[in-house]
Amino acid sequence: MGGVIQISKGHPFYHEFEAFDALTLKQQRLVTARGGNWPPPSDGMPCFAEFFMEADGDQVLFDVKGGLRNGEYPVMYYAHEDTPASVRVLANSFEQWLNEFLEYEAFRS
Repeated sequence: MGGVIQISKGHPFYHEFEAFDALTLKQQRLVTARGGNWPPPSDGMPCFAEFFMEADGDQVLFDVKGGLRNGEYPVMYYAHEDTPASVRVLANSFEQWLNEFLEYEAFRS
C-alpha cells in the first residue's frame, strides 16, 4: 500500500509539548489562529508509527493517559491536518487495530 504505515528507528516517541507561555510569539499566534486547546489532545501519548490513512504525517498512538483498559491501551489516530488537530479512537487494542485497519473505508478500492 505504498508505505501507508511507517515505523522507523525514531519510533516510538512521546508527543510532548512545551507550556503555551514557552512558545514563541509566532507559535502562540498560530495556535490561537487554529483554535483548540493547548497542549494538543495527543500530549503525553506515545506514537508508534506514521499512519497515512487521511493525510501524510498522521500517526497512530497509544492512549496511555486513561490507563489500561482490559489490559490494553486503545490505539488512537492523530489527524494533524484537522483544525485544530484531533485524536480519535481507532481500536480498543493493538491486536484489534492490526486485524482491522486494512478494512477501514479509506483503504477500500
